[in-house]
Amino acid sequence: MTASERRPAAPTRRLLAFGLDYLLIAAYLLVLAGVGSFLTFGPLASRAEALFASPVVADLVIFALTVLPVSLYFAWQESSRGGTWGKRRLGLRVERADGAGLSSGRALVRAACKFAPWQIAHLGVARLIRLPEPPAWALGSAVLALVLVAGYVALLYASPSRRTVHDLVAGTVVVEVPHPGGE
Repeated sequence: MTASERRPAAPTRRLLAFGLDYLLIAAYLLVLAGVGSFLTFGPLASRAEALFASPVVADLVIFALTVLPVSLYFAWQESSRGGTWGKRRLGLRVERADGAGLSSGRALVRAACKFAPWQIAHLGVARLIRLPEPPAWALGSAVLALVLVAGYVALLYASPSRRTVHDLVAGTVVVEVPHPGGE
């Protein structure tokens, strides 16, 4: 398919694809929460309390168990298969702006940018929940994450090329893949 034949994916399809992917993310987080709760309130309660006493250590653990594996999954799927499970189900593919496939590095940049608001939210929300007197920036980071996500979605609808911030940063575009037998 030539560059002139490629059609940017409709925003609604992209959001639906992410919704499907979010089912996988939610299932992973549910299992993680179950195992974490069992260990934290069960046999490892004293160790968990010591581990999470430091907000910085807690941030690193939360990042390593949530944002990092999800980002790596997206990068791996988009570089090796052209899209995540949700994108493939809806006939979408992530590719470079010139139509070539994504390298692992480009896919990692895209995923890091895509999930940055999630990590920014973690930094603030964790402190708002855990600290009796959270720092002033904690609420600001949670609000910033919401503003970033709103901006990503607004750009998706406003941009003629239907590219979001993470697409622009990584030099990618999400396109509709024609059915094998043609349309």
